[in-house]
Amino acid sequence: QTLVRPGMQIELRVNRITETEAP
Repeated sequence: QTLVRPGMQIELRVNRITETEAP
């Protein structure tokens, strides 16, 4: 994985969560 800013990581995590929750 590439080192990214903590803000970016949080955004990616949120995107993953929303994608998994969304049908």
